[in-house]
Amino acid sequence: MSAFWFKLQFRIKALVLRLLYFKTEQRLLAGTFKSENPKPSIVFFTVHKAGSSLLTMRFTPFFSKNGYAISDLSSWFARIKPAARAVFFQDEKLKSRVFSASGVFHCVFRYPFDFAGFDKHKIILVLRDPRDVLVSHFFSTRYSHPVQNPEFYKLKATAGTLDIDEYVLKMASDFRKRYEHYLLWIGKPNVLFARYEDIITSPEVFEKQLDAFTELTLQAGEIVSPEDFELNKEDPKAHKRKVQAGDHKEKLKPETIGLLNKEFQRVLEQLKYSV
Repeated sequence: MSAFWFKLQFRIKALVLRLLYFKTEQRLLAGTFKSENPKPSIVFFTVHKAGSSLLTMRFTPFFSKNGYAISDLSSWFARIKPAARAVFFQDEKLKSRVFSASGVFHCVFRYPFDFAGFDKHKIILVLRDPRDVLVSHFFSTRYSHPVQNPEFYKLKATAGTLDIDEYVLKMASDFRKRYEHYLLWIGKPNVLFARYEDIITSPEVFEKQLDAFTELTLQAGEIVSPEDFELNKEDPKAHKRKVQAGDHKEKLKPETIGLLNKEFQRVLEQLKYSV
C-alpha cells in the first residue's frame, strides 16, 4: 500500500474510533471524567517488547473488576493522534488534568514522563534487558507489529532497509534515554519495579508483590503464570518470538554488543544485567 492510501485509510479509521471508542480517554483529556473510585490511580510504565501486551491484557480485566476505570492513552495517540503524543508529554496542564482523577488504571505507557502528583499515584514499572529489547524491537517492527499510523509506517520501512545490527544501533540512543529516566523512579515508595526476566522465572513472586502493592486480592496465575512464557519454537514473524533472556547474544555481532554495553553501561549496572 502506498503512503498516500495508508494515510487516507488511517484518517478514516481514526474518525470511526474517535466516535465509537476511547470515551474514557477523551473525557480525561477534556477534564470531564468523573470517578466514583476514591483509590489512587495506578499507572503502568514500561518499554516496547518487555511483556507489555501480555501484562496489559491481564491487568485490564483485573483492575476493571476491582472498580477502576481503564484508560489507554497510548492507543489513543497511536490510532487517533500520533503527533499529539509528544505534545502531551510536555504539556503540564494537560497531564495534570488527566492524572488528577482517582480510580483510573492507565495502561500502558512505553515512554517515561513526569507529571504533577506523580508521588500520589501507584506506579508499576517493568523493564527488560535493553539489548534484548532492541533485538525484539527489530523483529517486531520488521515482521509482526501491525502498522497503526504513518509514524510506524515510516519506521517499518526503515527496518526493511537495515540489518539487525544496524537497526539496534540506530535505535539505541532513544531507548537509553527512556531507561535513564526510569532509573530515577526505582526505589520510590510509590513505585513497584520488576524486571521482565524475574517475572519469567518467578511469576508467583511478582504476583505476591503486586497483591501487596495494589492492596487487591489476586488469584494465583491471574496476571502471569509459567505457561505464559513457554515457547516450543522461535518464529521470527510471531509477536511472541523469543521469551528467554540473552537473545542479543545469539542475534548480534560481538562488536555490536560491545557498543550497546557502552551505550547502556549505567543502565546495565543499576539493573544488574551482566555484560
